[in-house]
Amino acid sequence: MNFVQTYIKSNRLNAFVLAGGKSKDLGSISDPRINRHALPKPAVPVGPMRAIDYSLRSLAQIGVKNADILTGHLSPKLRLWYDRPSPFDIDLNFSPEVEQRHTLGAVLTELSYKGRLRNDDVSLVLYGDIAHNLNLHPAIEEHLRVNSDVTVVLYPPIRESTSRSAKLILENMPLAEQLKPGRDVTEARHAWIIENQKCAHRIIKMAKRQEDFQFDSGLAMFSVFIFRQGFLKEIQPCATNFDGEKLFSGGSLSSLPNFYGFGDIFKWLTSTPVGRRKNFFAYIAGSDVYRRDIGTPQSLQQANFDVLDGRLDAGIDIFSHPATPREQRIYIGHNTYVSPGAEIIGPTLISDNVIVEAGARISNSVIREGNIIREGAIVENSVLFPFDYNQLANNVIGKKAQLTNIVFTGGEVDEGAIYFHQIVYTPVGGCAVDNL
Repeated sequence: MNFVQTYIKSNRLNAFVLAGGKSKDLGSISDPRINRHALPKPAVPVGPMRAIDYSLRSLAQIGVKNADILTGHLSPKLRLWYDRPSPFDIDLNFSPEVEQRHTLGAVLTELSYKGRLRNDDVSLVLYGDIAHNLNLHPAIEEHLRVNSDVTVVLYPPIRESTSRSAKLILENMPLAEQLKPGRDVTEARHAWIIENQKCAHRIIKMAKRQEDFQFDSGLAMFSVFIFRQGFLKEIQPCATNFDGEKLFSGGSLSSLPNFYGFGDIFKWLTSTPVGRRKNFFAYIAGSDVYRRDIGTPQSLQQANFDVLDGRLDAGIDIFSHPATPREQRIYIGHNTYVSPGAEIIGPTLISDNVIVEAGARISNSVIREGNIIREGAIVENSVLFPFDYNQLANNVIGKKAQLTNIVFTGGEVDEGAIYFHQIVYTPVGGCAVDNL
C-alpha cells in the first residue's frame, strides 16, 4: 500500500467537489427564469456522463470512498441523479454551499462542522464543472513528499489565449530577462515545463494574465487544490463572506489578512513575507491530460464532440479505438429503439431510453436520455439533453426537423423547424421552438 492509499484508508484525506456556481455564461442552459429545464452546471451532460462525474471518477480511481458535494444553484436537480446508486462506488454527502460563504468558506465550514481540521490530514478540492481525465495520485503524492501547505495542479493549455486563469512563475523556470525576447523565451519555458512535469515546484510569483504579461508562464490552473489541513486551520479565522464579515468566531491573527476565496490565499502566499514562508507548490499535469471548463455553450458542445473524437475518455472505448472506422463508431444505450429504416453515422452516442424512427438521419451527435427522433428528422453535429431528470416526458424532434451545431436543453421541436450553424443553445423556455 502506497502513502496516498494509506491516507485514504485511514480517513486522513477529505475530498470536496464544488458544485454551487450559478454558471451565468451558460445562458438559458442553467437559467431557470427562462428555461424550466435548466440544469446546474455540474449536472450538464458531457458524453455519457455529467460534468461532475469526471471529478467523481478521478476520486474513485485513487480509492476515495466518501466525498462532500458543496451545492448551491439548482441543487435539487443535481441531487436527483444521485438518489440512485453512484456508478463510482462513492458515498456522497450533499452540503449546501451558502452563497455568502463562497467556496473557501463552504470547505472550511464542512471541515469544522465534522471536526476534521487535524493538522497533518489532507483536503482535496476539485471543481464539479471541469471535464477531465486527471490522475490525482501523483499530485497528492508530491504534495505529501514535499510537506506542502498548499499544492495547485497546473496544465499547459492547448491555446493560451483561451485561458483566463492566473499565470505563475515557478522556481528555476526561465524568465524573460534571462533570455532573448520572443520565441527563445517561449521555447525555453515550454522545454522546461515538459522536462519538469509530474514533480512539485515551489511557486515564486503569481499574476493575472491581463495585469502583468511578463508572468505568463504558459501554465494555467487546473482547478484542483490540495491543502494541509493544519494550514486551513490556521487561516480559518480569517475567512469572510461577500461583505467582508468573518465567518468564524475567534479573531483573526494580526499577521494575516482576510480571505474571501482561494484566489486571496494564493495572492497572499506569493506577495507577502509571511506568505512566502509557507510551502506553496505546483504540480504540472502531463501533456496527455485532458481538461476543459464547460462554462459556455461553445465549450460544452466541444467537450461532447471531444468525447466522440476520443480526446476525452468517457469510458466508451469505441470512440478512441483506432481500428474502428470513424463512421462505425456508434454507441447505443439501454432500452433504446432504433428503427431498421433509420440511418446513423458515427461517431454518434445515443444514450438510454431513446426512440429513433424510420427515415431519421443522425450523424456526429450526442443524444441523451428521453429523446424521440421522429420519422425523417435530421440531426447532425448536435447535442440533445434529456427532457427532465425524472424522464416522465420526452423531447420530440419533429418530422423533417434539422438541428446543426446546437446544444438543445429540452422540449419539443416543431415539424419543419430548421436550425442552422452557430446556434449553440435554445434561447427559449424549453417548450415549442419556432422555425428559424
